[in-house]
Amino acid sequence: MSRRPLAALAAVAALTACAWGPGTGFATLGEAQLGLAAGLPAGRLDEAGRWKTNTGWRVALDAEGLALQLGALGLEGEGAAQSRAGGGGGTFDPANPPPGYGLCHGGHCHRDDGALVDYADIQAEMNGQGAVAAPTSLLRLAPPAAPQALALGATRALTLATCEPHCHLPQTTVSAVALSASLLTATGAVTPAAGGSPRRFTLRLPLAGLTWRARLASPVSVSVAGPSQLRLEASWALPDTLFDDLPWGALLAGASDAPVALEADRTTRDLLQDHLREGALRATLRPLD
Repeated sequence: MSRRPLAALAAVAALTACAWGPGTGFATLGEAQLGLAAGLPAGRLDEAGRWKTNTGWRVALDAEGLALQLGALGLEGEGAAQSRAGGGGGTFDPANPPPGYGLCHGGHCHRDDGALVDYADIQAEMNGQGAVAAPTSLLRLAPPAAPQALALGATRALTLATCEPHCHLPQTTVSAVALSASLLTATGAVTPAAGGSPRRFTLRLPLAGLTWRARLASPVSVSVAGPSQLRLEASWALPDTLFDDLPWGALLAGASDAPVALEADRTTRDLLQDHLREGALRATLRPLD
C-alpha cells in the first residue's frame, strides 16, 4: 500500500493539470482539514462547569480526560444497488428493525455500515420497492496515530496529509464522506443529582465498526471537465447526550473507593456507543483555490 504526501501530489497536479497518464486519475485531493468539536449547550453545564446528564448526575472530566482514537476519513461514491432488507414484506417496527439495521429513533435507523436511513425508506425496502446503493470507498485519509483529546468548549483542528492508497480520484461522483473511530477513553468523577461525594470513573470503550457518514450537499463530479484539485473540509461534533441514561446508581453501588470502569457493564457500553453514533459529521468538497 503506497502512502503519498498530499503536498507532493498537489505539486504534481499543478504541473500536469488534467493531462493524467495511465493510473493517475482525473483529479487530486490537494488539501484536507478535520475539526473535532466538543462544545456543549449552555444548559448542559452547571455552575461548576460540570456536564449535566438528563437524569441529573454531574460529570466532571479530567483535563484532557476525554479522547477519541480516529480510524480514517474517507471519500465515497455510490456503488451498486443492493437490497438490505430482503424485500420480504411486513410492516416496519422501529423496536424490531429488519436485518442490517440497529438502533432506531427520531425517524431513522442506524444501518450496519454506519448510514442513517429513514423509516419510510426501510419500509420501501421491505416492500421490495427499492434497493440501497452501498457506498464505494474512493480514498482514505490517515489521521494522527495518537488519540485526539476532546476538551469541552474547544475545537481541535487537524490537517490530514496522507492518502491511502493515493490522492488521485477516478472518473466518478463523490457523494459522501465517512469518518471512523476505534476507541473512546475518558477519566473523571461523577456526582449524584441529590449531591454527595463524587466517585471516580474510567472508560476504555472499543468502537468496532463505528462510522459516521455525511452526504455532500453538492456531490462533486470528477471528470476531464472538472477541477483538477479538490479541498476537503470536514467537522465532527461530540454529542451532548454521551453520558445520558447510564445506570450511574448501579454502577457506583458499593463501598469501594476504587475508580469504576464503565466499560465493565454491557448495558453501559451499548448506551455509550449508541449515543456516540449521534456525533454530527459535516463535510464539503470544493475546488482548491
